[in-house]
Amino acid sequence: MSLTDEIMQLKKEKHAVILAHYYVNDEIQEIADEI
Repeated sequence: MSLTDEIMQLKKEKHAVILAHYYVNDEIQEIADEI
């Protein structure tokens, strides 16, 4: 399981929202709910 998959699984389990700034890595922006 990749780190992205683990984060997405935790996000779903915890009903979490991921916020990211525009200057973070593309990988983080891809999993973020809001940029």
